[in-house]
Amino acid sequence: MATLAQFRSRVANKLGLDNSTAGDQTSIDDWVNEGYVDILKKTRCITSSATIALSAGQIEYSLDPSVATFTVSALQVQAIYAPSSSVAYKRTTPENIYRLRTDPAFATSTSAQRYYAVLGENILLTWPPIGAATESVTLRYVAKPAVMSASADTASAIPSEW
Repeated sequence: MATLAQFRSRVANKLGLDNSTAGDQTSIDDWVNEGYVDILKKTRCITSSATIALSAGQIEYSLDPSVATFTVSALQVQAIYAPSSSVAYKRTTPENIYRLRTDPAFATSTSAQRYYAVLGENILLTWPPIGAATESVTLRYVAKPAVMSASADTASAIPSEW
């Protein structure tokens, strides 16, 4: 696996940049880390799961580990399911969630279908709100990798075959 120092050298040589700390190294590091995240998003080569508790009446949840009990940073939520019930969660867009919230026909719906969307990178939207006190759901997600900043850092979240 290539190190950040090796990525820096390759990018600097290819583009004719100054690979020193006083030169273009900060920009090169940013580009390498952006590429790292892009590969994880596009390939979904490594996914993880985590359980979060949904609360009665609540329809927005933070996926930011600095402000929530969710302890990982998710790049991309792939699926949500409630293992303890027969409730299915279907992915939709944030715009559709907002439409469901404001449409009177859906406000009184007794459908077992549940929806979720991710707004930005860290807001989980659900509809309809759960009726029970809490419900545990499992999120399948692509985790946000640690930023490579030291010369010896590697893109360890990407399997070597990728």
